[in-house]
Amino acid sequence: MFVALLALAAAKTYTMRLNLHAGQTFSYKLLVERDKPKASGEFTNAFTISKVDGDVLYMDGRFEKLKINGKDRTKDLKAVVGNAAITWPWTIYSRRTGTETQIQIHQGKPDVMDFLRETGIYLAYFQRQEVKPGDHWMGATTATGGCTGATYNFKEVKTIKGKELAYFDITNIHFLNRDDTQIGPMKIIVDLSTGLPTVVDYKVKNAKSGVTSHIRETAV
Repeated sequence: MFVALLALAAAKTYTMRLNLHAGQTFSYKLLVERDKPKASGEFTNAFTISKVDGDVLYMDGRFEKLKINGKDRTKDLKAVVGNAAITWPWTIYSRRTGTETQIQIHQGKPDVMDFLRETGIYLAYFQRQEVKPGDHWMGATTATGGCTGATYNFKEVKTIKGKELAYFDITNIHFLNRDDTQIGPMKIIVDLSTGLPTVVDYKVKNAKSGVTSHIRETAV
C-alpha cells in the first residue's frame, strides 16, 4: 500500500497555461554578462497585457532602463528604441501566433547595439495536455541570436512562499549561430499561477570568438 501511494504521488500532473488578463503588468531585468572582454548589460523591460481575445493574448513590451558595466545608459538606449511598444500575440500555451508589431530601431552606440540584440522575453513552451515531472518535449525558446527550438525537461514542482513553481532544464538548443554552444542546461522556473517565468538562466560559448555569455532574466 505504501509503495502504491508513493507511485500515485509521483504521478501528479499539472496544467500549464499563461493565466494573464487585460491590463496586467509585469517587469523583468535581463542581465547579459560577457567574459572576453568582461562586460555586462542590464535591461529593465516592462510588459502590459493590452488585450485578451479568446485563447490569444497581446503583450506590449517596452524598454525602460539600461545599465552597461554598472553605468546608467538609458539615454543611449532610448536614442535607439524610443518609447514605443513592441506587441507580441501569444496563445495561452505560450506559443507565438499572429504578427509581431515592430518598433523603429535607430543605429546607436556599438556597446548598446551589442547588448540590445539579446533582448526579448524568455517564456516556457507549454503542452496542451497535462504534464508531470520527468516528461520532456520539443518546443520553441528564446536564445542568443533569436527564437529557436530546444528540448524541455520538466524536472519538478516546489511550493515556495505559497507559490507553485515548476522547474525546467532546457537542452539541445538549436542556436542560429552554429558557432554557439550552450554550457549546461538553460534553467527556467515558472510560476504556475501565471505561467510566467520567475527566473531564466543559461550560458553559451562562441567557438569562433571564445566569448562566453551568461544571460539571466529575473522577474521584478
